[in-house]
Order: sequence, then C-alpha cells, then structure tokens
Amino acid sequence: MDSKKTVLISISYLVDIEENENQHILVESAMNHLSNDNNLEFDNKKKLLKWIETSSKELRPTDMNCGKCENCGGWTTDREKEAPILQLCNGASLAGRLLCDECLPDDHPWAF
Repeated sequence: MDSKKTVLISISYLVDIEENENQHILVESAMNHLSNDNNLEFDNKKKLLKWIETSSKELRPTDMNCGKCENCGGWTTDREKEAPILQLCNGASLAGRLLCDECLPDDHPWAF
C-alpha cells in the first residue's frame, strides 16, 4: 500500500491597483480566474488541487515592515526588524537603505 502525505503549497501574487479600485472585488476575481483549473499533472499522474484559504494584505510601508528595495524596486521585508511579512522576499537595511536578499552584499546574512 502506498503511503501518502499532504503538501501545503502557498503562492503569493503582488497586484498594483488604483486607490479607487475595490480590493475585495479584485481578490474575488483573481480567485475565480486561478481556480478554474484545479488539476495538476505531476509525474504522469493527475493531482487534484484543493482550495484551502485565500488572504490579501494591503502593503503599507508607513506602518508595516515592508518596502521596495532601493536598488531593484522589488517588494521586501526587513528580517532584522520586528514583524517581518514572511510572504515577501527577505531583506535588510544596510547603511539606511532597504535592500532585498538579491541586492544585499554576498557576505550579508540575509543575502541570497
């Protein structure tokens, strides 16, 4: 008998919207679009993807531990400060500049 295990796959998307656009309608539209195909072929076997949870978060750099990397512009969170947003790329502040893991110097602990 084959033993089975369950794997939780989390995928995050970033979407820029205008201030007057409704975030909740956007999330609903995105979920409808993404959930149209819930089958996955893996190792020549069909796997059924089962929806578990949907969440969204407005990124507010003024009061959240997030911001755009000052080098490449990608969203990142400072892992050396409190309350990092774990769904974002790791990053850190270096000489007062927020940098993502790919833009940090190679010898930095959070560099990728």
